[in-house]
Amino acid sequence: MISPPDINVTVGILIYKSAEWLNFALEGLHAAKNETRYNLMVVANDAPREIEELPTVTHIWRNSDPSDYYIRRVYRAWNFAVKQAATEYVVLMNSDMYASDYWLDE
Repeated sequence: MISPPDINVTVGILIYKSAEWLNFALEGLHAAKNETRYNLMVVANDAPREIEELPTVTHIWRNSDPSDYYIRRVYRAWNFAVKQAATEYVVLMNSDMYASDYWLDE
């Protein structure tokens, strides 16, 4: 992923199997007032095919051991997102977070 020179932040969101939660997080992200421009990365983490095929999903992460303890799988997906980002900074959001005005500027 190539980032325009004036964008140095990526907002990364993990999604597992709820399109509704992803829509919630994206709604808050897009509704929040911010001056900071950002790249958006949505990573499907061990998600079912219907989630992976959503147009808002930009990356797919599959853990080598899907039966591993869930938090280990989550942190591997976060690490993947950070490594994939083409920006200096990466801000990670959960799908149950709703952004407020100027949150990213801070």
